[in-house]
Amino acid sequence: MGKEKKKVLPSYNLVLEKQIDVLKAYATYCEEYEKPVNYKKIANLTDIHHTQVSGCRKFWESIGFLKRKGRAKDIPTEKLEKFVSKLSWGEEQEAFEFLGRHLNDEWFVKHTFTQLKLGKKDQEALINSLGKTIGLTSKKKKKVKSIRMLVDLMEKCNLIEKDEDGMFTISSGVRERTQFEVLPEEEMVIIVIEGEKYAIPSEDLKEFVKEEGSKLSKKEHHL
Repeated sequence: MGKEKKKVLPSYNLVLEKQIDVLKAYATYCEEYEKPVNYKKIANLTDIHHTQVSGCRKFWESIGFLKRKGRAKDIPTEKLEKFVSKLSWGEEQEAFEFLGRHLNDEWFVKHTFTQLKLGKKDQEALINSLGKTIGLTSKKKKKVKSIRMLVDLMEKCNLIEKDEDGMFTISSGVRERTQFEVLPEEEMVIIVIEGEKYAIPSEDLKEFVKEEGSKLSKKEHHL
């Protein structure tokens, strides 16, 4: 079994819209000059502090949209080039749906889909669940801010959608096109909901039941 991919969070120190500006600058610069670019140069081009640019690189590298070339330089991947091209032609919805399709196999999307297949969740519940899966033992403000950005990103990419009560579900578009994969090395539980079969890691099911279920008394055990 291969080594598990490290779970990387987006930088809490730069809002998502500004991080997209950083990505566009990487793609535009490298298309024109055909060479890797230092993050400090990107900072100058975007008028964003160089520490903020540097801080957001790791997440986008981890999901395959930037590729590191040396300690301080990156180049855009083909995925990023296509994403930015769609944005440049005013196709924002198509661009983020394209981004979303390339996030399907990422840890935070798989985990969120697993949780939402059990039922609707509000933002706080999704943040708590994602925090637990990366091993947070307490709600650290900066980490929570980063995790909230993951939820915002998934919503922006139309992977999840919010109803009028503020509860999230898997988006209808994803339900139509996605086949959910389960890892064979995980202990899975099969459940049936409204005639549909679902497979869920047993640990996730235990966590959900403990959080959402009501503990029965000894007398109620026989119900």
